[in-house]
Amino acid sequence: MRRIALHYAKRWFFLDVIVILPDWVTLLISQYAETTDNFGGIRLLKVVRMFRLLRTVKLRRLIQYVLTSVESDLLSTFMHAFLVLALIFGCLHLIACLWFVVGDTQDGWVQVLNMKTASTTNRWVVAMHRDLSSLQGTSWPINALTHLEHAYSVCIMPI
Repeated sequence: MRRIALHYAKRWFFLDVIVILPDWVTLLISQYAETTDNFGGIRLLKVVRMFRLLRTVKLRRLIQYVLTSVESDLLSTFMHAFLVLALIFGCLHLIACLWFVVGDTQDGWVQVLNMKTASTTNRWVVAMHRDLSSLQGTSWPINALTHLEHAYSVCIMPI
């Protein structure tokens, strides 16, 4: 047990502290502030939280180990297909989240569809619906409304 703790402390503890620190700072600021809208740094801290993705380095080693130890060709094929689908879904999720961030402006689609007060699940479903329909080549009921939304749509189109 001591060896595991030392290994964790040497390799992953510092990264975990960096990843968790913005959550703690956000929590403390929101507890002691009347409104968190006055703090522009909170949005920056939320972006820093995306560094949690660095933890996937551990997952990559685990996936590689499992794939090399599988003896069945059929199971190996299914596992590779699942990994490809998971990667595609992860990319779509990221695109949908970025579409929400881009549309969360005064005249953006979030305001037009009154999604500011909607639940996170509803906002995610609407953003994902937009991205899936644009990637399929079909139209979405609400087109890009701001210059930033247009620029984002142009950048995503080659994907």
